[in-house]
Amino acid sequence: MAKKIKVGFADFWESYLPEDSCFLRILRKYFDVEVIDTRTPTAKDNVEYLFCSVFSQNFLDFDCIRIFYTGENIIPDFNLYDYAIGFEKMEVGDRYFWDPLCYTYIRQKQIFISNKIEQMNNKKNIINRKFCATVVSNGSNADTFRTIFFKKLSEYKIVDSGGNYLNNIGGRVDDKVTFLSNYKFSLAMENVSHKGYCTEKIIESFEAGTIPIYWGDTDIAEYFNERAFINCHKFTSINEIIDEIKIIDNNDAKYFSMIKEPVFVNDYYTPEQQNIRFEKWLISIFERDYVIRRNRVGSMKNYEYRYRKQRDLLKRL
Repeated sequence: MAKKIKVGFADFWESYLPEDSCFLRILRKYFDVEVIDTRTPTAKDNVEYLFCSVFSQNFLDFDCIRIFYTGENIIPDFNLYDYAIGFEKMEVGDRYFWDPLCYTYIRQKQIFISNKIEQMNNKKNIINRKFCATVVSNGSNADTFRTIFFKKLSEYKIVDSGGNYLNNIGGRVDDKVTFLSNYKFSLAMENVSHKGYCTEKIIESFEAGTIPIYWGDTDIAEYFNERAFINCHKFTSINEIIDEIKIIDNNDAKYFSMIKEPVFVNDYYTPEQQNIRFEKWLISIFERDYVIRRNRVGSMKNYEYRYRKQRDLLKRL
């Protein structure tokens, strides 16, 4: 008989649906899972394992095993969480799993990343697509690099923008991947540049069959194949990046060779292998003895109390 576990979800984004999560999809293969609605008055007494994220701090109400997940540029505080999943490359024993959002996106969507070259009719259709596109909504709370780059590249050829920010096509597109698939290149640029912080943006570009022009994670070449995309971090200036784009744009053979390249550096970094590692790590949490925050000492209650007071103060500002 499968072990019964009681899990809850808190502090995820508004549209997040626990029943659609990859967490439950994996856990139900091995355990008898009961999902507790964390909004109910009795939830605090019933939840044994809480999956929580960064969009609120309701996790503080649950004195159980907390499993933190972030796709944002935030480093987990292991005084507050038992386990964490994030982008930062660090060693915290069995309490942490490195899983940038690009992998979570693939796992959650259950998509298979392969170059769309096989799905296109012929070489001519691939080469003769429009120049470059981007879909960006966040313009105010982001590094200015991608805005500067967008404007500079547009001096060479028009870059179509289908998001809310810098929109120049008459309205926001409904489907980002479908929109990008009409272009040879696409801007895959993060809100901020930080080592290890890689979101779904480069994956969406590959999924669309374009060549990503990527900026953000300075370690991107450790797991994505540089021969398949333009890594802005290899260059010393925007002008150098654009010069490289011009060369590829005007050399059909070079463009075609790039778009046929494997997406990942080697088999170790493929989503399939990452998923195997992730599943093994996740189920190990529920197989081991139930111990809440193994580093917990008497002062931890005071630590959480101070954290809660700070949160309440920020809410009033």
